[in-house]
Amino acid sequence: LYYKFRWCFFQEFDGRMLRLFKRGHREEERYVSYLEGIGCKVDRLEENGKQFRVSGVMGHYGGSCDGRVITPWLPDKMLLECKTHNTKSFCKYISEGLHKSKPMHYDQMCGYGWKMDLHYGIYFPENKNDDEIKVSVIRLDHQRGMQLERKAEEIITAKEPPPKISENPAFFNCKFCDAVDICHKGKIPLKNCRSCRMSTPVENAEWYCSRYSSNIPNEYISAGCDGWVPI
Repeated sequence: LYYKFRWCFFQEFDGRMLRLFKRGHREEERYVSYLEGIGCKVDRLEENGKQFRVSGVMGHYGGSCDGRVITPWLPDKMLLECKTHNTKSFCKYISEGLHKSKPMHYDQMCGYGWKMDLHYGIYFPENKNDDEIKVSVIRLDHQRGMQLERKAEEIITAKEPPPKISENPAFFNCKFCDAVDICHKGKIPLKNCRSCRMSTPVENAEWYCSRYSSNIPNEYISAGCDGWVPI
């Protein structure tokens, strides 16, 4: 997470994966129509016409959720999170529940729920292989949402990389990590302002350069300067 936040590397996806990501976004409209068809009121956008978004840690932490739902059966507004799965992933969700099968999805919902003051969420998954749907209403853990933001703050404000989860590059979680060459093998990070030790994240999701004693214009962040020193 630290190397990713600091732009030390960028994940690259092939065309198939990019199409899969886009498919997930396209399906959301269909899921909303299903919910509206059984009497739910779904808000996809805020009053300003933008997607519901939460943020924290000086604006460097956050994300956008799929919307809010009011059902005919419960008075509370609920968070909406739509996901597509393959058969293996969907069957694991059916047998183990969201908390165990997709902890990252659960964490994501708890984070949004805490920031938006929503205590329940609708998790709307579909099996892409056979169109099976199994919707769950999830009680959201605001304490978990707070813990996740504190974790994000520790990563965002860290002056140097945190300790490795393992000193062995062949460890399972290291071997398949995109940052393994930087973390374990001394590969030089990509050059940009965020991967430079002279930069610090500050308010309004901006970055401050101690070399030039000023905030860095957005158009320069991706390039870095001749004084770049990797973290």
